Amino acid sequence: MANKRYKAVFTIPRIARTSYKMLLKVQKEHKRSTISIKETESSVTIIAEADDITALRSTLNSVTRDIQVIEAVNGIGSKSSTKQPPR
Repeated sequence: MANKRYKAVFTIPRIARTSYKMLLKVQKEHKRSTISIKETESSVTIIAEADDITALRSTLNSVTRDIQVIEAVNGIGSKSSTKQPPR
């Protein structure tokens, strides 16, 4: 894999007994971006890399939306995270 030009790394608290790798199904490479996840007992680190800023933004939007769903299903998201975004 060639090095991607843009990279974002963020860490979130891990919900007990939740496999983010399975739920997000993101441990893969796309045409313009890659996503990888590293889980520990207490946190999840998500690494997104992309060829261009638009692909990075799209990737981050997708991952954060999926995390909102995971948190809402587990009842830990804030009230605002359970609302549907305007369309």
